[in-house]
Amino acid sequence: MRKRLTAVIIMLVLLLCACGEQVMEGNKDSMQSISEQETSAEQEIRWTLKETKLPDADAALAGMIPEATSSPLERTLGIAGDTIYRIVTLRGEGLEALGTCIQKLEAPYTAWENIPVLRDEWSENEYCYDVAATLRQDGSIDILLQGIDADGNWNYYMAEWKEEDGYTTEQIPGEYFTEEFRASMESCYVDERKNTYFVTSAGVQYFDESFSEPKEWKNTGDIWQIAENTATEGKTYLCGSALTGQFCIWLTTEREPVFSSENVSMYHTDKVAFSSATEGYLCGTEGIWQFSLQNGQIDSCLSFSEQGYSVERVCGATVKEDGTLLMMAAVDGEYVLLEMVEDKSRQDKAELELATTYVSSFLQEAVVDFNKQSEEYYIVLRKPEEGESFSDFRTRIQTEVSSGSGPALLTSAVIDVTNAAQKGLLRNLTEDFTEQKNLMFENVSAVGEVNGASYAIPYCFSVNTLVTSSDIVGNKESWTPEEMMQYAIMGGKKAAIGCYEGEALFNSLTVYAGPGGKLIDWEKGKSCLNSEEAVSILKFAKEYGDTESWENVGVRIAEGEVLATQVTVTNLSIPQIMEALFQGKEAYIGFPVEADECGNVLLGDTISINLSCDYPEGGIAFIAYLLSEKMQDKLAEQACESVNASGGFPVYSDAIEKMFVYAEKMQETDSHGDSLFASYCGYDYIQEPLSEESMEKVRKLLVNAQPAAENMDGISDIIAEETPAYFSGEKSAQEVCDILQNRVQLYLDEM
Repeated sequence: MRKRLTAVIIMLVLLLCACGEQVMEGNKDSMQSISEQETSAEQEIRWTLKETKLPDADAALAGMIPEATSSPLERTLGIAGDTIYRIVTLRGEGLEALGTCIQKLEAPYTAWENIPVLRDEWSENEYCYDVAATLRQDGSIDILLQGIDADGNWNYYMAEWKEEDGYTTEQIPGEYFTEEFRASMESCYVDERKNTYFVTSAGVQYFDESFSEPKEWKNTGDIWQIAENTATEGKTYLCGSALTGQFCIWLTTEREPVFSSENVSMYHTDKVAFSSATEGYLCGTEGIWQFSLQNGQIDSCLSFSEQGYSVERVCGATVKEDGTLLMMAAVDGEYVLLEMVEDKSRQDKAELELATTYVSSFLQEAVVDFNKQSEEYYIVLRKPEEGESFSDFRTRIQTEVSSGSGPALLTSAVIDVTNAAQKGLLRNLTEDFTEQKNLMFENVSAVGEVNGASYAIPYCFSVNTLVTSSDIVGNKESWTPEEMMQYAIMGGKKAAIGCYEGEALFNSLTVYAGPGGKLIDWEKGKSCLNSEEAVSILKFAKEYGDTESWENVGVRIAEGEVLATQVTVTNLSIPQIMEALFQGKEAYIGFPVEADECGNVLLGDTISINLSCDYPEGGIAFIAYLLSEKMQDKLAEQACESVNASGGFPVYSDAIEKMFVYAEKMQETDSHGDSLFASYCGYDYIQEPLSEESMEKVRKLLVNAQPAAENMDGISDIIAEETPAYFSGEKSAQEVCDILQNRVQLYLDEM
C-alpha cells in the first residue's frame, strides 16, 4: 500500500509540473485519471477456490456389466465446457478387456452417466480394445483401438464419439504400429483438423487425416500435453518442459518454443487451458499460473498449499465462456472440481503478516483454517524470496522490526526473542496466555520467556538429541564431553557422531555443555576456550569428525564404526527408526553435558507479536487457535501417523497423553498387518510398531528435554568461522583456541 501511495504521489507531482499554468484548467480530468490509476492498483484480484466434491466414478460402473470387476483402467479424464468426461477400459477378473465406457458428469455433478461400448461392438467380426483416448474442447472423444480379426491379424482403428451422433469407427494404416512404436507410445491426440499426434519417448509423430507418411517433430524436452486453442484458427500447441527444466509451449509448426519460463514448478500431470488467443493458465500440483504468449510473462494466481489443498495430480482444466477456470484434481484420493473465483472474503478483514523461514504442513493448514473461520482477521504468510538465504531473510526481518515496522507475527526462526524483548520490540504475552501455559509441559512453557515474562508462545516442539546403543553407555541418561570422547577412543570408533565434521563436533562438545560448563560458563559469562582441555577437544574433533555422507551412515552405525547419530525427534516415526537401527537398545543420551545436566535439547516452535502490530488482538486470536484443543489434538494424531505432515509434538500435557493413546491403538492395528520394508541411510530394516519399552523411552525423552541455552547461535557462528583454519592446517589448535577465547569472551561480555 505504501509503495502504491508513493507512486501515486510522484505521479501527481510530475503531472502538476508538466501542466504548468494549465493545471487549473485540466485539474478535473487529471485528478480523475490519477484516481482511476490508484483504483486500478488497489484492485489487484485475489483468487480463491470453490470446491465441488465429485461422486465416485468407479462406483457408478458397478453392475453395468456383470462380469466386469471394480478395477477399470482409466484412459483419460478431463473437462470440456463445464462437463467432465472419463474414458475407462472395463476389465474382467483376469484383467482382460471387456469393452470401453465413456463416463459423463454434468453440473450439478451429482451422478455419472455411463455410455458403454463392448469389445465386439466397435467393428463387425472383430474384437477391439481401446489403447488411448483424447478429449477435445467441443466434448467429442477420439479413441485409438487395436483389434484382432478372425485370421489373427492386428488392425487399428480411430473411433470418434459425439454426444449427438454416437460413435463412428474408421480403420487406419497399421504398418506404423511396430512393436517398438507401441512400446514407446505415451499418449495420442486428435485435433479438430483430424491430425493425429502420437507422443513417444523419442518425440512426436503426427499424421494428417489421410494417415499418409508420418511427420516427425523432434523435441529437446518432454511433452506432457497436446492442447488446442479454440480462440485461434486451428493452432495446436505442445506443452511440456525443456531438458533444462523450463516450462515451454511449442507450436507443431516451429522448433523454438513460443513461450518458456523458469519460474514455475511442473509435473507430468500439469494441464494448460487457453483463455484467449494469447493467454491461458498453467494448472500444476503446486498452484495455478496465468501466462501470456504475447509478452512472455507468467504470474502466480494462487498456491494450493496456501488454499489448504494437497493436490496429487491435475486431471483436467478448461476455461468456460465467461472466463472462469475450472480444474479437476485428485485430492486425498478423491476427485474434486475446483473453480477459481475472486476472493472477496478478505475485503473486510484486517491482514496480519506472519514471517517464517519454513512453513510446516501443520502451520499451513492452521493458517488456512483460521482464515476461513475468522470474521475479522486474515493471516498472510511471508517467506524468503526466491534465491534469498534464511540468514539474509532473518536479518531483513530483524532490521524491519528494529525500525518499528515489519511483520505483525514472528516465528522463532526469524527473530532473536531475547534480544528483541530486551529492546522492547515485542508484546508481553504473559497475561494473554496464562491459562494456556498452565496446561503445557513445564519445560515447554519456559520457551519464549525472558526474565520471567512470555514474549514468544510455543505451539509445538521437537527434541534434538544424540542416540547411541545402551550396550555402550548402559543405563546412563547423559554423558560428559570427556566420557563421550573416551567411548569413541576406547571403542575403536572411526567417527564420534555420524556426518558431524570437525567444526560441528567441536561445537557439540563445547556449546551444549550446559549453563555451568567448564569451557563456556553461561551463568558467570566466562570462557575458557584457550585451556588445555579445549585444545584437546579440538584435536579430538579433527580426528573423530565424520566426513562421510548421510547415504550410508545407518549401515556404519549398525556395524559399530560410528558412536552416535544426531536426530531431531518431531514424531513417533523417528523413534521407530532408532529402535530398528539399535536393535531395541537405543539410548537417547543427548549431547555431552556437565554432570547433572540434560543433553536432550527441546526446540519450541513459537510465535511472537511485533509491538508495532496494528491488530494485536488478531495475533492473540491466531496463537490461541494454534493452542486450541482441536489443533493440539491434530498435532497429537499427526505425530503418530505421518513423517511429512507432523509439525512437531503438541505442547499440552493432555494432548501428549492422547498421542500415546493414539499410538497404542495404531500398534494394535499395525501388529495384524503386513510387514513393511524400509531404509534409513543405507540400513534396511522391517518397520515394526514401537515396543512398550521404546515408547517409555520417548515419553521420558519428551518430559526431560530442556530448552536450549540462550544466544547459543552466536558462539556457534564464531566456532564456524574460526575452526576451519585448524582443520585445513593453516593454524595450530592452540592458535585457533586463543582466537576463540578472545572472541567468545568478548561476546559473553557484551551479553
